[in-house]
This record gives sequence, structure tokens and C-alpha cells, in this order.
Amino acid sequence: MVVTCLFWRARCIPSARPLNLMTQSFISCPWCTQRNPVDALTCRFCGGPLPSGDRLPSLPPPPRKLPKGYAPRLLRSRTEFTIGVVFIALGLPMCFIFSGIGLGTGIWLFLLIGGGLSSIFVLLGAGLLYFSWRPISRHLRCYRHGMLAAAEISDVFEDHSVVVNGQYPWVIRYQYRAAGQVWEGEERLERSLPESIHVGQKTHALYLPEAPGVSVLFPSLV
Repeated sequence: MVVTCLFWRARCIPSARPLNLMTQSFISCPWCTQRNPVDALTCRFCGGPLPSGDRLPSLPPPPRKLPKGYAPRLLRSRTEFTIGVVFIALGLPMCFIFSGIGLGTGIWLFLLIGGGLSSIFVLLGAGLLYFSWRPISRHLRCYRHGMLAAAEISDVFEDHSVVVNGQYPWVIRYQYRAAGQVWEGEERLERSLPESIHVGQKTHALYLPEAPGVSVLFPSLV
């Protein structure tokens, strides 16, 4: 009986099939963060160019069209821009609410509160939006009108003088050659540093022909 049971159980075991251990490598798009095959040249989601190692990627002539959704994501990546939007979103309704109450009741204190406090919030918010937009506009100008150059990351460190969302931002310095001399650029990253970023890494930079010292890393890290 024991032998029969063992034989019956053995017949019920399906035949083993060889396992396919081949895996496909992926790379994250720096423009939209979606995954793409490691050998892809452009993102299948947003159309942005992907990191290409040592070779210079081919780019369309300027002015170039930015990948879909990149500009709004770049704005959202700036903490001061988000704070500025919050300040304005609080200041404008405050102005209408307190001013309406003041006009309706005839109590001038509400008008002063509505005008004074809301003006402070709106002015602070507008100032934050302006100072956050300046580096963003530089990024966008370089991506739209910049010339491509080979670059190399020269330094990577945390900026301990600033805390953003409970962590220190990363500073990435790189060098590139343009207009017959070597320039150094710098980018700040307010999130975790990608594992692929290291000193000595070969990458690319986009610089403005009329101002070779103005540049950004390419593809984008933000």
C-alpha cells in the first residue's frame, strides 16, 4: 500500500520545465521618472532623450520642444515655489473674505486685516515665486537653446547649511569645455541622490552660446 501511494503521488507531479532566468534591465527617465529598456535612446512615455553614457546624443536644432510634463514637474521640484503658491492661495481668499465682511458690517478693522495681512502673504508668495522661477527659467533656456558638450562630474556632496523637507540637498558640480576654456557648473538636487551619480562620471552639459558659463546637466537630474 505504501509503495502504491508513493507511485501515485509521483505520477501526479507535473514535469519540470526549465526556468527562464533572463531578466531585462531598465533605466529611469530623468524627465518623467518612468522606466524604459536600458538600450532605449528616447523615453517611450514622454519622448525625452535618455542617458547615453559617453556618446553625445543627437538633439534637434534649437529651439527644442521640452518633453511632455517636464516644465510643471520642474516647478513642483522647487520647495520655495510650492511655499509661494501656498502663501498666495492663503492671501487672496483672506483679502476677499475680510474685505467683504468689513464692507458689509462697516467695521474698518476687518478691512485693515484683509488688506494688511493678505498683502503680506501675497507679496511673500510672489517673491518666492520670482526667486524660484529664475533658476527654473535658466534650466528651460538651456534645454531649449543650449549647445551640447561632454562633461564630467567633479564633486558630489551634501549642503549642510540648508535643510529641505528634513534632509540636506545634494550639490553636484561638473566641468565641461566651451568657447575654448573649461567651465564649472553646479546643480542642486532636493531628493535622494541616484546611485549612478559619482565623481568622475562621464555625462553631458547644455550651455548657452551667448553665455557659456550658464549650463545645466543633460539629461536632467531634476
